[in-house]
Parts: sequence; C-alpha cells; structure tokens
Amino acid sequence: MAFRRKRTINTEQRQCDICEQWFSAGGGFATHTRACAKRREKENNDTLLRANREHHSSGLQSSIATTDTPTRFDDILESGAEPTGGEDAYIPGDPTDQPILDTSSGIIAVLDDIHTDYHPASHRPAEQVAFEDFGLQDSDSHTPYDPVPWRPFPTRFDFEVADLALRCSMNRDQTNKLLKLLDMSHHGAKASMHNYDDMQKLWDAAADRTTRTITVPYKDEDRNFDVHYRPLWDWILGMVKDPHLAPQMEWDARHHYRYNGTTWDRFIDEPWTADSWWEAQSKINLHSVQGGLDAKPLCLIIYVDKNKLSSFGTAKGYPVIATIGNLSSDIRNGSGPGGGRVVGWLPVVEEESKNSRKTSFVDFKAVVWHQSAIKMFESIQLYCEVGCVVDCGDGICRLLYPILLALSADYEEQCAMCLIRGLRALHPCPKCMVGKDQLSWLSERWESRTPEDTARVIKEASEMGRKGDREDLLKQYSLRYGQNAFLSFINFNPYDAVSFDDLHFDDSGLWGAHLFPQLKKHMAKIGRNVEAEVDRRFKSFPRWRNLSHFDAVTTVTFNDGSKHRDISKMFLFAAEQVFTRSEDPAAYQLLKCTRAYLNVIMYAGLHVQTTETMRAGRKAVLVLLSYLSDYMDIPKIEELDDKSWEFIKLHYHAHLFDDIQRKGALRNFSTRPFEKKHGPIRVIYQRRTNFKNIAPQILNVTHQMDVSDLVWADIHAMEEYGRYLQEQLSIEVPNDVEELPSLGGGHFTIGSKLKAITFQQFGIEHSLPSDRFRIDLANFMSKSLIAHNIPLLDNRWIQYHTLDTITPFQYLKINYESYETWKLGTDYIRCNPSFQRHPRYDFILFSSEDGPVFGQLQNLFVCKIGEASYPVAYIQSYRVIHNTRRDRSDKDFGILRIKKDAKEFISVHSIIRGALVVSASSADRLEEERLVVDVLDSDMFLRIKKHWPSYTN
Repeated sequence: MAFRRKRTINTEQRQCDICEQWFSAGGGFATHTRACAKRREKENNDTLLRANREHHSSGLQSSIATTDTPTRFDDILESGAEPTGGEDAYIPGDPTDQPILDTSSGIIAVLDDIHTDYHPASHRPAEQVAFEDFGLQDSDSHTPYDPVPWRPFPTRFDFEVADLALRCSMNRDQTNKLLKLLDMSHHGAKASMHNYDDMQKLWDAAADRTTRTITVPYKDEDRNFDVHYRPLWDWILGMVKDPHLAPQMEWDARHHYRYNGTTWDRFIDEPWTADSWWEAQSKINLHSVQGGLDAKPLCLIIYVDKNKLSSFGTAKGYPVIATIGNLSSDIRNGSGPGGGRVVGWLPVVEEESKNSRKTSFVDFKAVVWHQSAIKMFESIQLYCEVGCVVDCGDGICRLLYPILLALSADYEEQCAMCLIRGLRALHPCPKCMVGKDQLSWLSERWESRTPEDTARVIKEASEMGRKGDREDLLKQYSLRYGQNAFLSFINFNPYDAVSFDDLHFDDSGLWGAHLFPQLKKHMAKIGRNVEAEVDRRFKSFPRWRNLSHFDAVTTVTFNDGSKHRDISKMFLFAAEQVFTRSEDPAAYQLLKCTRAYLNVIMYAGLHVQTTETMRAGRKAVLVLLSYLSDYMDIPKIEELDDKSWEFIKLHYHAHLFDDIQRKGALRNFSTRPFEKKHGPIRVIYQRRTNFKNIAPQILNVTHQMDVSDLVWADIHAMEEYGRYLQEQLSIEVPNDVEELPSLGGGHFTIGSKLKAITFQQFGIEHSLPSDRFRIDLANFMSKSLIAHNIPLLDNRWIQYHTLDTITPFQYLKINYESYETWKLGTDYIRCNPSFQRHPRYDFILFSSEDGPVFGQLQNLFVCKIGEASYPVAYIQSYRVIHNTRRDRSDKDFGILRIKKDAKEFISVHSIIRGALVVSASSADRLEEERLVVDVLDSDMFLRIKKHWPSYTN
C-alpha cells in the first residue's frame, strides 16, 4: 500500500466523499461534489452498460433468470391499418440509403454491428464495430491545467467569495456587508476586495460585453434602441479553445447504420449524423479558399423568445441564447460549461395604442429586430464567407466556418426571424408556401421558401415606384419589406433553420390549445358526472418519477407546456370509459385522435431515430390527420362544430420528420431545453436590477455566471489533474485484493432494508397463510437452483420452518438497456405500505419462458441458503388480454389491458424494468383488470410495440 502523509484537517474544510479531496468552505465545494458525482455516475454507467452488452452478446444468463434485450427497430413497428392511400401512399422523406461497404476488407457483418461512413472531406476511413463497443468513451482524459484558473481574481479565496455573492444574488448593500464581515475576521484567508465596486471591477475584467445603438426611422422621426450583446465570435472562440470541451467536440458529418441481419438501417441522433451537417461540410469544402486545411462546420443553434419578467407582465425580456451543435445534446442542453449561453438582448419595442396592429408599425418592429440581430452577429460575418483558422482546445488547427444549423423559437418568433407576415397571410408558414386554407393537408408537399426566391422578390419590390404595388407583390409571398439579418450571412438559411417545436406546437399547441379544450367541451356537454369521474381518475393515478400528478384537470387552466404534455399522456387512460360510441360518437372519435396524437409525439421524441421509426412516425402523422378528418365529418352541436382545424401548428407536422432528418433528434432544436433559462433570468431581474434599463444589468449578471462556471471548470480540471499525477506516482493495489460484486451485479440494487422477520410474523403482518407462503417459497428456490445447475445443500430439497427468517426490503433500483437510446436507463420501484403516507406497490415487467409479463410487487426480500443470498420478489402477475378477446374500445384507443393472474415468486434478476399501470375504469373490472401506460417513456413505448405489435396503434 502506498504511504500517505497524515493530513492536518482544518475545521472549516470539507471533504468530498467521492474523490476524498479537501475544500475550503464556500460555493466551490457544492459545485465540485455535483460534478464529481456526475463523473462517477457516468463511469459506473459505462461499466454497467458494457457488462450488460457483453452479458447479452455471450448468451450468458443471470444465475436465476433471463433478461430482456433491445432488438432492431424494424421488429418493433406495428402492423396496423394503413392511413388513407394504402401501402403505396406517399411517405414524405422516406430514406433508403445504405452504407458504402468495402467488401475487400473481409469483415463480416454480425447482427447489430454498427457501421459509420464519414464525410469524404474528413479523410477518415469507414468504421465497423460491434454493438457492445459503440458509444462507450474513454473517461480517462487528463488535460494539463491552468495553474491560476481564478484570474483575474488575485486569489482563489477572492473568487469564491465573489461567486458566493453572485450565486446568492446579493445586492450592493448585502455584498458590502459580507466583505466587511470578512475584513473583521481574524482567522483563515482574507479577501483583497473591500466593497461591492472592487468586486464588480474584477468581474468586469473577466467579462466582455458590448452595447450598440441602432437608429430606425418611423414616419417622421428617428428612434434609437440599444442592443446589448457579447461578441458572438468571442464566445465561440472561448468554447472551441476550451481544452476541457475539446474532447467532446465533433467536427465531421457521418452516417451511422445498424445491421439487422439482412440490411443496414441508418439511424440519426446528434446533428452531425443528420443531413444538414453533411450538406454544409460539402459546401464549405467546395468553396474554401484556404489551402492546406480542411474546412469544418461550426454549427450554431440560436434560441430567441420574448418573455415576461414581472408577475404582471409589465417588464419583458428578449434574450438571445446560443449553443454550439458540435457538442452533444447532453452537454449542449445542460447548465454547465458547453451549455447554452445568453449572448444578447434584443430591444423590446413597446406597443402604442395609436399605432398598434398598423402594417407600418409591424414593419417598423421587424426592422428593429433584424437591425439588432445584424449587430449581434456581425462578429462572425466575415468568417461565414472565408472561414477562420483556429487553434482548437485539442491542439489541432482547423479552418472553421460558422453555419446556422437551427433556429429554435415559437411560431411568432419564427415569423419575425423569416420576416413573413404571420397567421393572417396568404402563406403563413415560415418554411413553405402552403396556403392559409390548406393547413390541414399534411399529405401534400408545398414549395419550400429559399433565400434566392426571397432575394428575387425583395429586389423586384424595391424597384417598384408605388408603395401600394410593392405591398401587393409582397403579400403574394407573405413577405415583409426589409433586410433579413440572416440573409446577410453566407451559409445562413433561416427558412431551413426554423424548426418544429414540440413544446409550443404540440404540448401547448395541438394538445393544449385544440384537442384538450375540445375534449373539455364534450365532457361539459355529457354532464358533470363525466368531469368528476375524469378528475377522480387523475387523482388516483399512480405517482411516477418525472411525471406530474394532478388532483383535477377539467376545471383548471394550465399555461405550462410540460404540464400539458403529462396531461396528454394520462388523459386517454382516465377517459377511456366515459366517452362511448353510443352516447357521443364525436367525443369517442376525438379520443381516437388523442391516441393517434400520442403515437406522433412518442415517435417524434425518440432520441435515436432510425429509418423505420421515421417511417412509422410519418405514418402516425397521416393517421392523426385521417382521424381528425373523420371527427370533422361527424355532426355536432353548434358550439362544438364551430372549431376550425386549419391552424398553423397542425400544418407544422408536415415538417416534423423532415426537420429530424435534417438536424437530428427533436431535442437538438426544441425550445424545451432553453425554457429553463427564463427562471434564472427572472430571479436576476427581481434581485439584481433596479428595474430600470434592465437589459445591460441582466446581461452583465448572466455573463458573470458564465464566467464563474468556466472558472470552476478550470479549478476542477486543475484538481483532477493533480489527483491523476498523484495516482501515477502511487503504488498499485495488490492483485490479491478482491472487490466483491453487489448483490444485483449492476442490474439492480435493493434498499430500504427492514429487520429480519420470521415466516410466522411475516404471514401475520401481510395477511398471508404463512405455511403455504413458506412452502411455496421453498419449492420455488429449490426448482430455481436446480434449473440453473446450482447444487442443493446436502442434495436435499429446501425446507423453511415457521421460525426461520427472511429479510424484507421496500425499494428496488433497476438498471436496463433502453430500447430508445441503447444506453443505461433506471427505474426506482417501491413496495411500501406507507410511502409518503400512502401505500405504494409499483408494477414491473419481468422475463418469463413465455416472454415479458407484467406484475405488481407485493413483497421484496432476500433469502439465504448456506452462505449465498438470493433476492426474491413475491408478485401478483397480470397477463395481457389476447387480441381476439379485446374490447372494441381498447382496439380503437390503442389500450393494452392486462388481467389478474396468479400470485407467484420470481427472481429479482428477472425484472426488466418498472411499469406504470392504472386501474381499469369500469367498476366490474376494477379489481381484475389494469391498463398499461405505454406512453410513460420512449423505452416502454417501443417495448410494447415489439412484444405486442398493433395493440397500441
């Protein structure tokens, strides 16, 4: 063992439980422990995932059970009815490409192998790896550190004090009080800052922001607006040159394929695996003027959204947030280094009652928007055309071209970005020329908007003498007159960049503003008893991690898109018995539309999209359209029949899977990850501004926080590198020291251990016939050991006696390989008579000889046989009702119904994952039947598609 010098511990220091490093008191300890825990969790997950993949690839089984593994996606697709048009109906954008294979290499493809074709300009050869080796990265990257990462702060102590004041949103008086108390202290380090102004000078030295004034004429006066921003190129360079982010940066487009045993299925996840990146890399290398260097795309994702800062909405913010698409979505959508950053603040043009809604004033606001955007992005304009040679953080010199990959925004902002006229225009879509009366024609293809067509129309309009003639021409194309900021930059196409947004177009749009309100109207028409029953069902819904719980929904208004998403997933299962074909055929049909809608959002939200899931998703969109068309044809009372389904957010579904094909998974361009940025901005507004001229104040504080995050990242890297060097000098642990594996072998962890209890007492507490229970358990254990070639003690059948003990547990953490991402997923399952003052007995999906089976945990315990411990679950099993015996409503609503079967013992090793299951609505079925919530998450959605095809169509 290596000799370690005894350390004198300062009582004001704290030790990290993970890496055992010591920290002085302050904000750095909490930040470090979070980062350290995430790093440890990633290392553990990679180890578990590799072990899980090797376990499946070798055909080995756990000592007492089988497990369930993902399969290729073409086996998962349902075989239900085709949308209108039959099998040969046109499916937009259906990809059919195959990889470029070098048959001379002699490599033979094996089921689930991954093949990668890189862009030709990358000069990287194609790769083919086994599935179990794909996506696992080496976490032992140690980059030399900055020895003084807290600069320009004189000391680390200064930085930590300033960071504490920043994170706690201290104002001037509070900061001065803190520094005065530190000056009065006679112990420990001493701050060199003496007041608020000293601290701000240091932050200003670390930060860099710019304010420009633009002048825009309106009628007979010039109006001035301040544009506050951080030079975009400076921020980009800071990211690209960061040595800690460098290993995470991707520079080359690629196509990924997975072998299904016959053909190669392409799959898409991150932006560099999709089509836009490939096209951009081709374009910039074709026109690059820099010799000797390959051009690389620097892909930008820009989010813009005006939002309310005060409770009454009188104060508004207009932040511009940027992310770099070359980083993975987990980093890009996170809050640490590499995450989205506020890079600017657009002017808010206040409404004027005398000018509101006038075309001239709307045009004026559009000019302000685009003139401000030009100033904000001008630092990258030259590099978009000729590129910029940059020494990146990994030490490699690259020629970088900024590319606009995606614009993330709601519909109103997209109209502003594309400089079109909006909802009432002849062609209200920012992406195509669909007519305003054709928004529900989702199976049609419309001419795409292009920068070239816009430039031609604007040029023609500018040459017209009469303003009226110019307006008539522009109205034909639904364009506004003026310079579009994005068209001033090479490689910026706003019409392609604006993207489908699930938060505003689905959660708060098609569902929140259309389907859900219409369903509420139907419930009101049927009667209050229906509303009460739906609310009762929502209240009784089992609680599940990452799923909101509602006591009522029929009389409550929700403005949160995420809440609407959860309601949409639950509503079908709460209302499946209250809408009947006989009583209200229109409501019944609308609930079918809800099922079709759920299929659309589940396919759209997959983090890994394949050729087959994309095809299924496009078909699901057409099925939804067909169901809505049938609903519109059903006679209804006037108050229900006045609903128009010609709206822009329905039309956008025609672009949904095209956007995924071009930019990668939906989370690459959704506004959902950006929305969480508004909360901290509102806190800054409330606590750190004087409520006057707020833009520069907020931008200053958000940038200080960004700087703080980067400094902490450098500090942690310095500490990590120090530990790495120390480990290289230490003596290796002797190879005779054995690490004992956990009871679950990485597949599961059991917890909430109770005291050991006799079979007799256990039977009394759980109302079980103790003799029958212990005899059945003994038989189960004996048969299981024999089936897995584990010798019985003394070759005798296991017997338990009434005073023998077992150890109960109430908590189970299950790890499984996700069908969606092929990465590790985790469920937290409980069987507790009083969890948060309510009984909770979760459902599971477990493996059997007949395939996956649903069950409800009754008890969880560990049995000891000799020196070995065996985790066992006592469950109430449920079997899926056969398709031929399903109710028509279950088939129409795509509901998987299960029926109570026998109580039995199973090995905890056989549990695949948790399941969300709700009680059946009908009173006579309440005890015997349950409904499986297949839309709980993407993994469950795809598992149900595979094992029970066509049930949830």
